[in-house]
Amino acid sequence: MVLTDRFTTAADILKALPAEDVSKHTIYRRIREGTDFNNYWAAKKPFISERNRLRRVEWCQLMLPVTIDEWMYILWSDESPFVLRYNHKKKVWRRYNERYSPQCTVGTVKHDQKIMVWGCFTGHGVGRLYLVEGIMEQNQYIRILEQEMLPSAQNLFGDRYWAFQQDNDPKHTARRLQEFIRQRGINRLPYWPSQSPDLNPIENLWSIRDNNL
Repeated sequence: MVLTDRFTTAADILKALPAEDVSKHTIYRRIREGTDFNNYWAAKKPFISERNRLRRVEWCQLMLPVTIDEWMYILWSDESPFVLRYNHKKKVWRRYNERYSPQCTVGTVKHDQKIMVWGCFTGHGVGRLYLVEGIMEQNQYIRILEQEMLPSAQNLFGDRYWAFQQDNDPKHTARRLQEFIRQRGINRLPYWPSQSPDLNPIENLWSIRDNNL
């Protein structure tokens, strides 16, 4: 039953059993003792429609001929929120009776402060990091590309050929933005599949940054 439905519970199995002298706790123990299964919280991932699954596969197949050296000249970009984490947990060395001593406590606030940043990076290093002002809209995004992205590309690639990556956020696909990219002669990766943050390696960089705040 566990193999058939990974989300089945010991209580579900008990209801399906003819025996009445077995508890759900016994069922839970037997599953753990007699199989290589254990019970974990299910990992969460964004739902991806069947249409977008196919587009993701098409994109990956399109990218198969790209060499490692060529990937080094892709400028990956993204925006990401960060919570400044006044309320995060910290380990502390203390004696038993020092729990509330000032040198052993962490100050908290009612609401953590959140910021939004834009950044970019490549196989050669990181580009500029920009603190987004308020809610990002296409005018601010164009300024970011002009004042942050293009100088980053110049520093990272020099006169070498490079290509820019961005996702399908509406402000990234706006007509005015597309015209800006065309006028500046910016090369881009072939179309970016929707619902694909996990295809962007900058997510790993955000995670490293987040864990070190």
